[in-house]
Amino acid sequence: MLNALKNLIETSNYGVYIDAGIYEQFLDNSTKYLSFDRKVTEEDTTISIKLLVKNTTDRSIRLKSIILADFKLNVSPDKILENGWLCSSLSNIVSNKHSTQKNNVVLKRDSNPFSFEEAFGSVKNSIVSEWFTKLVFENNTLLIGATTTDKFYTQIYVSEEEHGGDCRIRITCQTDDIDISPDNTIETEIVKVFQGSEKDTEDKFSQAIKEDMKVKVEQKPLTGLIMSYYYSCNFISQKLFDSQIEKLKELGLKDLINCICIDAGYCKYWGDWLDSSERFKDGMRYAADKIKSLGYTPGIWVAPLVADPRSKMYENNKKWFFRDTGLNMNVRFTSPIEKIMPNMGLKIADPTNESYLDYITDVANTFSNIGFEMFKLDFLYPLAFFHDFSIKISRVKALRNILSIFKYAENKNHILMSGLSQLSPLIGLADLVRVGSDSGSPYVRVFPIAGNITNEKVLKRSLETSEYRMFLNRKAWLNDYDCVVFNSANPNKSNLLNKQIEMVFGSGASLWLGDDLTKLNTEQVKYIKEIFSIHKKTFNTFTLLENKKLPALTTKQNT
Repeated sequence: MLNALKNLIETSNYGVYIDAGIYEQFLDNSTKYLSFDRKVTEEDTTISIKLLVKNTTDRSIRLKSIILADFKLNVSPDKILENGWLCSSLSNIVSNKHSTQKNNVVLKRDSNPFSFEEAFGSVKNSIVSEWFTKLVFENNTLLIGATTTDKFYTQIYVSEEEHGGDCRIRITCQTDDIDISPDNTIETEIVKVFQGSEKDTEDKFSQAIKEDMKVKVEQKPLTGLIMSYYYSCNFISQKLFDSQIEKLKELGLKDLINCICIDAGYCKYWGDWLDSSERFKDGMRYAADKIKSLGYTPGIWVAPLVADPRSKMYENNKKWFFRDTGLNMNVRFTSPIEKIMPNMGLKIADPTNESYLDYITDVANTFSNIGFEMFKLDFLYPLAFFHDFSIKISRVKALRNILSIFKYAENKNHILMSGLSQLSPLIGLADLVRVGSDSGSPYVRVFPIAGNITNEKVLKRSLETSEYRMFLNRKAWLNDYDCVVFNSANPNKSNLLNKQIEMVFGSGASLWLGDDLTKLNTEQVKYIKEIFSIHKKTFNTFTLLENKKLPALTTKQNT
């Protein structure tokens, strides 16, 4: 099958979508304006595809998207993996009759907007997968995915032809309207096709990512405490911080963790990252020093690309940000209601603006200088909804530049942990990567019935999506499944928490506690001690937990 597939790919269509002024135009490999060099190779059970595009004219050409291959199989798969681009985007198995729907209202963030535009190579009524997909046949599986991810976003479109039942596959790289100068060449990502069993193709794909991106997964899993996103709705003060530290000692949990991360809410307005005096009278150095004095790794949360419209950062530097388009721009892209809620509105910075880059570099260096060794970077995804940057680079390169600023602040190698972000650009830079959504929303937690139902669904969906990405663990990064929250006031959540904890131990991920320590009951503390003790001892090295039965969470421990 693989040799026949290689022949199909070698003879398939390819080309580019360009911006031709008032309209978009597709240029195939016969055009006189560009020269193409497509490299298709086969080795064992793997086909590798890469396309080089050279401008042969005397003027710049603006590229929107590159089509690496567009071919048809004469047999349709039984099931297909529809893979979302964001950590929170749904990934699930669908039939070949399915077509991916763009989220236009609720959870708009979970859809790559350009993957549904014809000018970017979209195929109507297709299954759209970002980065990789799996086509499962009766006795065989094909996994198609990009094994390099540092230049562009890669899409795989799969659709069943109306007549004849053929399965059409189109592979694209979105080049985001970047300009290719005369005599210059642009290379696509390397996309590979793997054949074998489902597990075999996953193993080969993840190993190829590790090799092609030269990934070294050296970070050990952390056993830590997150302060205090979930239980205080993005608020953390010196008083709250001190109370948690004291309770940590009082409950006998002090020796069971090795990291404390200060989460969102240490500054009044997002964007004013270095202005924490209102909530930490002794500054963030106080927090970093306190954490280090206990023998822990200090971490801090930053959302480097967004700012509250009430922040000094935004008020004094509006030129750094993308302009509103008539309505109140809200870059959370989760729900329309956020446009009328001032405390939820956010502005997105141009990631190539020189002054903004100076500011965010100073933020990273300052936090590094005062002792923070880990950065949890969140709300990275809004950047990818824009590509009209002041300097023409791809969205992927823009994001990776921001990641690098924090990863290597002050020429040190910091631990990088991701929150809500597109996944593929993180490879090789982020150490701990969230592969699902948040464990729950603190904003709905305060509503006893509706909040419990909502957060139970959020965690369920997050764990289901995370399962499809477990095979990336220890090859592309260390998987992260967000914090566990025991004091959820929802007795029905016990099974989901058990599953989340089993997932953490089964893959050797970090274990984060997201509870208010002052609200835990005796049974919860007993269970946490047992679980965290096992985790810290087990994952002090890279040894995976094998054949060790974990204590089950009871209803009483989850109330």
